[in-house]
Amino acid sequence: MSKENVVVVTDSTASVSKNEAAKYGIEVVPLRLGPPVDPDRNRDGVDIDTNGLVELMDKTGLIPKTSGPPPGDFEDAYKRHPDSDIISIHLLKKASSTVSSAETAASEVAASRSKSRRIVVYDSGTMSMGLGFLAQMAAELSRKGASIEEIIKKLDSMRSRTEIYALINSMKNVAVGGRLGAITRLIGTGLGIKPVIKFTDGNYGIYKAIRSENKALAEIVDLTEAHGRENGLEKVAVVHAGALETAKGVAQEISRFYPEVGIFDCGAVLATHAGPRMVGVVAVRK
Repeated sequence: MSKENVVVVTDSTASVSKNEAAKYGIEVVPLRLGPPVDPDRNRDGVDIDTNGLVELMDKTGLIPKTSGPPPGDFEDAYKRHPDSDIISIHLLKKASSTVSSAETAASEVAASRSKSRRIVVYDSGTMSMGLGFLAQMAAELSRKGASIEEIIKKLDSMRSRTEIYALINSMKNVAVGGRLGAITRLIGTGLGIKPVIKFTDGNYGIYKAIRSENKALAEIVDLTEAHGRENGLEKVAVVHAGALETAKGVAQEISRFYPEVGIFDCGAVLATHAGPRMVGVVAVRK
């Protein structure tokens, strides 16, 4: 097995806390939020967190736009590791400019690096702890001496085995973000309709529209259990946007068939698009 040193870079939509990033040695580059967020304090997970973002939206009635990190932020991260290979793992490309920004930075920095040291930008095809699990695994493999090629092979495998199921409580945020199109706005006109969104291997859309929050949450638990029915589950995380108590309830239900489930804050940028009180599950099957 190769013993080359591979540094892992990801972005703030990975839902990886500062402590976890330090534990795994992961560089986290923050996405940005627009007005009403202060333009001088607009870095996701650095200047503003999920709770602060939800409070600001409640206070102003405004939903900020979001943007990927500027290439300069990635350049700074890459330049901190001139003597290491780098794998930069990011939010799915079809939903953000983050991958493109990282690719631009990688091209710029490559000219000043040794040709034997590479920067590989990897489209995770997912988000939140779907991305977080990939970054954590890459860092663990790097510590064991894995090469970039070996890490990418493992990333491809985990990506193909990862699904996310999310309950959207704020149709306003999703409609403004435009990520799911006009069908979301139509569903939002129905009294008590709660859409469950499903993400799998780079694709996402409305899986089912359900008439109550409790039934939608039960559907998410059922989907999680079904995902691991054939081979079992390797990793499970419950993620939320200012809905900790609800997330705890979902985690308790999941613990019946997967005891090691964790609970994670999704971060301000994802909360902007998914809306307050979003609850989701990231499930990786074996």
